[in-house]
Amino acid sequence: MTPTIVRRDGELFLAVGSPGGSTIITTVLQIFLNVALWEMDLDAAIDAGRFHHQWLPDRVYAEDGALADEVRQQLEAWGYELAERRLGRATGIVRLPDGGYAGHVDRRVSGKAAGPGE
Repeated sequence: MTPTIVRRDGELFLAVGSPGGSTIITTVLQIFLNVALWEMDLDAAIDAGRFHHQWLPDRVYAEDGALADEVRQQLEAWGYELAERRLGRATGIVRLPDGGYAGHVDRRVSGKAAGPGE
């Protein structure tokens, strides 16, 4: 779902997608930010804990370890309801600095990434 292709300097930089209904956008966005802004490798970016909020239900969903205790406490102090939930099952491909590619399948599901000849 929601395949997202990102180009950098005219070349493929990142392709990522995930099923998950209303959580798709936040899953894909958090992976993109992890790679493009925080410079995480693709495995770490996809496997990182995630969080999600939407208008209805008015609840912050977070995976175990996705939010620091201080952040959880502050959200609760502001009146947010927090709930634990698994978010997304993403897959992706990233272009490496040497011009090669690497793929990764979310730790939340079984599977593997494979290239030509594998």
